[in-house]
Amino acid sequence: RVACTLLAETVGLFIKLESEKVELAEMQRAHLAREAIIQTLQETDDFEQAFTRGPQNIGGLIDCTGACIVRGDNVLKLGSTPSDTQIIELVTYAAANCSR
Repeated sequence: RVACTLLAETVGLFIKLESEKVELAEMQRAHLAREAIIQTLQETDDFEQAFTRGPQNIGGLIDCTGACIVRGDNVLKLGSTPSDTQIIELVTYAAANCSR
């Protein structure tokens, strides 16, 4: 019985350690993307370039297959996204129906 308890605790600790490794790797990846975006903004002062171009972009920051940034009527897209019209409709709906 003691051996089973020890084995279960050991396996539990191993699973927790593996989960923490994955979380740390995600945090490091997001940090690198954030730093690259900030550096591009400082160098170019180009919002679109900083968030949508290069290997470290907003997709790397939020780990997704597609992302968009809406500034006024301008829609910046990266990866797999809905159409501009669908994005604008979603933003309009969210602005009207979501509390701040």
